[in-house]
Amino acid sequence: MPMPRGSVARVALLLLAVGFAYAGAATARRYVEIYRSPKPRNPSASIDAHLAPARIASASALRRGVAEAGWLPGEDVVVLARASAVTRGELYQVFYATGYLLYPSRVHVAAWCDARATAAQCETLEAESAESAVARYRARRILVIGGDNPFQSARLAPLSDMATLVSLP
Repeated sequence: MPMPRGSVARVALLLLAVGFAYAGAATARRYVEIYRSPKPRNPSASIDAHLAPARIASASALRRGVAEAGWLPGEDVVVLARASAVTRGELYQVFYATGYLLYPSRVHVAAWCDARATAAQCETLEAESAESAVARYRARRILVIGGDNPFQSARLAPLSDMATLVSLP
């Protein structure tokens, strides 16, 4: 036996009200979770996330490392990545953050095609040899991303297991 027309409308209205109440309660619970565990806040909190692919702890850690390595403001810097270690997005994320943090230095980006990299990785990053990438920009200061260091005779200042500041002679 079919339900009367008014009953269907009441059931639909009741289901809508229950749905809205449930959604409101779920939203309220989520907001409580968010505000009970806030992210740490500091002046560089938003830029710190962009350094994460290189496992650099923070903007201040990068700036401190650069100062301790003796790099001067205004020097050309190359962010050089091992092609097998990062994606194009990760490389450019670190590059943009580094450019912002090291201003007024000119920061360039490059990748080198290491033995573990596939042809697709090298092509995607437009990778070349480490020496030619650095020579193109005539830079003596290099932020190497990827854990390996292609410049064995240079002065090194590790920032993390993935990032090293390299000062060429």
